[in-house]
Amino acid sequence: MFRQTVLASAIALACLGLSPSLHAQTAYPATLAGHAVLPAQTFLPVPKDAPATCN
Repeated sequence: MFRQTVLASAIALACLGLSPSLHAQTAYPATLAGHAVLPAQTFLPVPKDAPATCN
């Protein structure tokens, strides 16, 4: 009985391990539309209610 349970568990785990490889991968082609160009040293003002940082 124990041997059958171990064998059945091993077969079930093997089937679960193989199942992801049986599914085909879907390709989603993408084209880059452009780049974002930001000027150097672009900063936002700190909110007035922001806590002090710990250095």
